[in-house]
Amino acid sequence: NGKVIRFGATHLDAGKIAVNRLMQMEAINRISRETNDPFIIAGDFNAREGSDVLNILDENFTRTCRTCQPTLLEDGEQGAIDFIAWRKKVHFRVLSHRVLSEWQTSDHLPLVALLQINF
Repeated sequence: NGKVIRFGATHLDAGKIAVNRLMQMEAINRISRETNDPFIIAGDFNAREGSDVLNILDENFTRTCRTCQPTLLEDGEQGAIDFIAWRKKVHFRVLSHRVLSEWQTSDHLPLVALLQINF
């Protein structure tokens, strides 16, 4: 119906210097504020629950999961570090969110979310 939805994909720095991820997260927030269109971001945030990066994400976006299943299961590490989220000023409803057991394309498990937007 002539509506525009903007999508962003990210892979935040995987290094041990957290300040890089914080600067990248601030850039995502700035970019998302530059549009009045609904904005969805998805990708590898290389950050876990309780981290400064996820706290900033949660201040500005709504994730498709709150208690998120692990997407990283390698070398004895496990946890949710991949997310799908939308800018809070838009009203989406999560119809489904799943982590797929598929290891052929990445070292992380893929996410699939079905959203309904209320324009």
